Amino acid sequence: MQNLEPYIRIIEKGILKIGIDPETVRSKQPASWILNKGSIQVIVTIFRIEQDPNPYIQIVSPLMAAPKGGNVILFNEILSLNHGMFGAAFSIFKGNIYLKTIRELEGLDVSEVYSAIIRVGNYADHYDNYLREKYPSRPSVGFQPNSTEIEDNAPTNINVDETTVTEANTNTNTESANEEQNK
Repeated sequence: MQNLEPYIRIIEKGILKIGIDPETVRSKQPASWILNKGSIQVIVTIFRIEQDPNPYIQIVSPLMAAPKGGNVILFNEILSLNHGMFGAAFSIFKGNIYLKTIRELEGLDVSEVYSAIIRVGNYADHYDNYLREKYPSRPSVGFQPNSTEIEDNAPTNINVDETTVTEANTNTNTESANEEQNK
């Protein structure tokens, strides 16, 4: 199994570049950090997928509860918003709407970590406010301010010591392909 320590150091240097001491935002989950930006949280996690031995980094921000039974107007809007964003996308998991990006750890550098955290944080902070104003009946989701604990339904509950990951990370995603096309 690949040693994750070099990647943990790269991620923590990226967090430090933002101006945040990584020690203060380290989660109780292994290889995870929770940062606050405005009214949102940005969660950085290293994980593995069962069918792939390569580790990944996920940067995700929980935004709001998805409507039970669906809302075609809201879902159409977030899909349309995805088209105008680069390097990040909306997703829905376990009844919540998230903004996230995922990439392989191989070749990751400090500036990529910094840029991805800033990008997800800025998009999430903007769209959190926008979506809450436009769809006020949808409560925000997330974590307690300054918390270092990740909720059970967040798509980040992982075990980096094994090659398992929650169903949130085994969904087929096209963000990586879209990100590469948008560069």
